[in-house]
Amino acid sequence: AALNAAGVAIMHATHRDAPMLCCPSSCPAGQVPTGRCEGNHAADCTDAFPCPTCSDNQRYSGFCEGAGSASQVTCLDCASCSPGQYVARPCDFSNDTMCEACQSCPQFTYPNGSCTTGAETSDIECIACSSCPAGQYLTSFCSGTGSNDTTRCAPCRASCPAGSVLSGECTGSDLRDIVTCEVCPTGTYSPSTSARECVPCPPGFFSGQSATECLPCSSGEYSEEGSLQCLSCSDWECSGATPYRSLCTGNSSGYCSGSPAWTDMNPSGSGPGPIRAHAVASDPSTNMMYAFGGFKGGVRSGLLYRLTMDTSVLNWQLIAAGPSGAEPAARAYHAAAFLRTAIAGSPAAGLWLSGGAKVGNKATQEVWRTPPVVGTGVSANWTISASHALPKALERHAMVAVPTADGHGELWVYGGKTGVQEATGDLMVLRVGASASSARWEVVDRFVNGTNVTNATVSVRRALAGGPQPKPRWGHGMSVVGGTHLCLFGGQGPWSELFNDLWCWIMAEGKWTEIESVSLVEPVARHSVGMVGVASEVWVFGGRAGALRTNDLWKIEVLSEGGGVWLEMLSDGREGSPQERELVGMAEIKGGMIMV
Repeated sequence: AALNAAGVAIMHATHRDAPMLCCPSSCPAGQVPTGRCEGNHAADCTDAFPCPTCSDNQRYSGFCEGAGSASQVTCLDCASCSPGQYVARPCDFSNDTMCEACQSCPQFTYPNGSCTTGAETSDIECIACSSCPAGQYLTSFCSGTGSNDTTRCAPCRASCPAGSVLSGECTGSDLRDIVTCEVCPTGTYSPSTSARECVPCPPGFFSGQSATECLPCSSGEYSEEGSLQCLSCSDWECSGATPYRSLCTGNSSGYCSGSPAWTDMNPSGSGPGPIRAHAVASDPSTNMMYAFGGFKGGVRSGLLYRLTMDTSVLNWQLIAAGPSGAEPAARAYHAAAFLRTAIAGSPAAGLWLSGGAKVGNKATQEVWRTPPVVGTGVSANWTISASHALPKALERHAMVAVPTADGHGELWVYGGKTGVQEATGDLMVLRVGASASSARWEVVDRFVNGTNVTNATVSVRRALAGGPQPKPRWGHGMSVVGGTHLCLFGGQGPWSELFNDLWCWIMAEGKWTEIESVSLVEPVARHSVGMVGVASEVWVFGGRAGALRTNDLWKIEVLSEGGGVWLEMLSDGREGSPQERELVGMAEIKGGMIMV
């Protein structure tokens, strides 16, 4: 060991004749190591710069402690946090100030402090604001930027003029009064200012729209429950038949054997039971009807049932899937049609399903087909083709089948729900011929900004559309009338607009025509309606009209020159009538109508 010139102890070691020097462990007073030591020479010591005296809110520009620093160290001002930040770590001699962004409070909360100066030493907390009780709505609410709970509540509408009813419920979290007044439809009344349901007029009484009371029929007239007018007893006396009616007074019902008669068929076998939002289709040539899907006990179903009507006792049968096991998933709000073709074994023949909403309320584009299910102990051979998929996912649309001259057929779809408040006005056709796999949907007519646009690539007879057309809608009825007209009635448009208009697409001319009513009374606007075409007439039943379900039955002639007159068909009373309902399945069979 030896001392160098600076008086620092060093050690010599020999490694292949090269001296190895150990770094010094200290320097004399007033000096500090330069910080360089690479193993083959000793670090130098140098005169130390003294540490400066910094004021508050200042820090050293470099490292300095004890004896000082090998380089000049100065005092620097500490950084300041900006408004919207807080001091996460204060400044000291060695470290600058650390700033963090203050959190932003969402709506319906307020901060427990301020974060506007940049001098705060902690983040704010977001405190939940109070809510309004049920039956009230928020007139003001916490925006997330205030300093206290600014929630203010006001009572929702609690009364409506007599002749209307309250609709909607305030939960306390609404930003406006969502309770509205809906007028009572014809045949009902509301004497109260706080009612939530309109009351049907009793037999022998009638009312118009927005009625506060029902008026009695005159002597020699009668009316059913929920009537909008009284009828003369003599109107129901049938020429050449014995009248089936009671003595008419101002409050009794008169009937006649010429009136339509509903009959509860009570089929045997394993049927669907109570069901809604399903789809039905009939095959009149075999007196069979099919029902698929819908809600059973609030749960979507994927079951197929067949109703046989070729015997005196109707019989339901559950139809299982075929050997392949392929079958449509459970769904509701879909459409069905049965296509009977002239060519046996045509790929167009059978039961077709389109669209609908699956579990999770997910609308689908799927189109399924099974050939006719004939005989007992048989199964449905379901198939699905990607080429037949609807252009867009649809629910609550309508579909009908039309045989064609080539022995095959076409499927026609109109309207449907495409979103929460969205409906389409597209009229589409799928031509299923001998080469069914190549068939694609064609948009024949489209509603665009108040005008209809015709697909110019389709055949000439379908390229003539123009002029007036129905508005986009869902929940409408559609049927084939006379083999030449596709007619639709009612439905609901975007933002709850209800319709009671009747339109027919004339296939030979390729255009829409509205069947204008010339009668004083007509069906009220409604959606989720049942509809069939019988001969040259359209028949509609039930549906939902505002706050009420209905069970009225109407017909109108659409093909003859004397058409355009709506007639309400009152049951002759011998079997009663179906109760009020919506989302029914209706089909034409055996010269009449069947409703499930």
